[in-house]
Amino acid sequence: MASSFKNAHRAIEQANTDEVLYTAGSTLTAAIIHACYFANKHVTATCSVTLKIADDSNKNGVGSVTDATPTTGESNLSGAWEAGKSWTNISQTSVVDNNGTIAASSGAKFSILTDSSGLPTFTITTPGKNYGQNYVITVTDPGSTSNTATLTVLTVTGALDMTILQQVPVPPNTTLSLDKPLNLAPSDVVKVQTTHNSAEVFASVLEQS
Repeated sequence: MASSFKNAHRAIEQANTDEVLYTAGSTLTAAIIHACYFANKHVTATCSVTLKIADDSNKNGVGSVTDATPTTGESNLSGAWEAGKSWTNISQTSVVDNNGTIAASSGAKFSILTDSSGLPTFTITTPGKNYGQNYVITVTDPGSTSNTATLTVLTVTGALDMTILQQVPVPPNTTLSLDKPLNLAPSDVVKVQTTHNSAEVFASVLEQS
């Protein structure tokens, strides 16, 4: 495994706007921010700093489906499911992409309620990853039948922002240092936001490949 240090720097251009400090390359094994410094260069005004990591592993999960209540009169339900039941964290049976090819999408889970007629209603509880618009997900009745429902993906999720620092005040002519390591996965994005543009941010990053 090869390792090398890289410096990341950002002079803030616009206040109260997320700006990218560093993006972990998609070909890296990992990246570790060993130190991060926020310099408030304003001579009189306090600057508040927010630091986020956009977790790319959550990108392209199932955001919504076109019909969460399939019925037997439609082509998306093969038959009635076991009636009057409730299930949680039910995984897909299979998924195909826009070309009808089995896809590598995984991880989506659903809560399912069936009414007195055995018609299911789906709620997305875990979006999973690597889905695309119009992908078709098949779910099998967890109850007493082997009937299936198909759900067509309408929207997919973006990367999930995780907040590390939230509006932390930095006095005038002062530098705030974050000395705890932050572990990044490939394609994760580090974003910073400040309340005025007389600020700079610097990070020391160890990249592993």
